Amino acid sequence: MPSLKDTLLLAGGIAIGWMLAHKEPATSLTPVDVTDILNDRLNEPFQNYRQLEAVIGLYQQLNPIAPLPPMRRWAISPDFALVIMQQVRKTQPQLVVEASCGVSTIVTAYTLQQNGSGRVVALEQDEHFAQITRDRLIEHKLDHIATVIHAPLAPLMLNGQTWSWYNTATVEDMDLQNIDMLTIDGPSQWGIDQAMVRYPALPVFYDRLSLGATILVDDADRRDEKRAIKRWLKAYDLVKTTELETEKGTVILQKAAQGT
Repeated sequence: MPSLKDTLLLAGGIAIGWMLAHKEPATSLTPVDVTDILNDRLNEPFQNYRQLEAVIGLYQQLNPIAPLPPMRRWAISPDFALVIMQQVRKTQPQLVVEASCGVSTIVTAYTLQQNGSGRVVALEQDEHFAQITRDRLIEHKLDHIATVIHAPLAPLMLNGQTWSWYNTATVEDMDLQNIDMLTIDGPSQWGIDQAMVRYPALPVFYDRLSLGATILVDDADRRDEKRAIKRWLKAYDLVKTTELETEKGTVILQKAAQGT
């Protein structure tokens, strides 16, 4: 029976073959034609190939003991999972907090385990999905590193405005101080009649972030996330260190270190 690595490599070869078989003859294309093809006709298979590359990288570097959960669509994309892994390795956080849970929690926990220390606490609005993630953490033997908190949405008052956000009372008894990394990928917009639904993450956690803490923002290509990031940068002592062309857009912010 072929190994998982062999299967993934075979899938990658099939994806490359598909792209080569469907490309246009080079001699018949103008620069405008090439741009149109890349943007309109080959964008989806190219993106599929990029995500497949990221999946292979995740499996090779994390060496999980069970399959990772499905990615893309409503879940994070593999390329953002790679960003998470790389940032956890680079910054060596001792406490990671996630707004939302799922494969990001598993990837973070695996990387913390490889680092040799650290823990991750994830907030999740949906009780059923929170339990699914807990079960998967047990399957991967990572439940001693990662904690998933069911935090249903509740009214939150910020500067005279009411927001629908995770119920902060669910984490009041937890020691969530000196957060070294904050991953923002929730709440989900579905069913919430409110713009910038993820905006409260920084106001809620800013004072709990350690100096120099890393903030990862998924879905950064969307209008609401762009608006939230702009407001955060104006209101808080943050620096936008990186903007990545991942499938859904990624922005990396950093809380300024003391004296900067």
